[in-house]
Amino acid sequence: MAIYNEPHRLITIENDITIPKPRSKYTDGDKKLFFMDVIVINTLYCALSRSKFNRISSCKDAKDIWHTLEVTHEGINQVEESKIDMLVH
Repeated sequence: MAIYNEPHRLITIENDITIPKPRSKYTDGDKKLFFMDVIVINTLYCALSRSKFNRISSCKDAKDIWHTLEVTHEGINQVEESKIDMLVH
C-alpha cells in the first residue's frame, strides 16, 4: 500500500501543477502514510543483497525502489525461456 500511495506528498495548484507538500501541512493520515513508507523502505533495505541495495540506494521513496526493482527483474523470465529454447534446439 505504501508503494502506491504517493499523492499524499503532493499538492495540486493552478493548471494541474503539483508541488511537494510541506511537512508542516501533513495531516494525521499523511503522517501515517509517511511512516509506513519509511517502514517499507527499511524492510526492503534489509531484505536485499548488497548488489541490489547498490541499485536502489539512490531512490527517494518506496515507490521508486519498487519501480527500480521491477525494471531490473522484468526480463528475467523471458531471458530464461529464450535460453531454454536455444538449448532445446
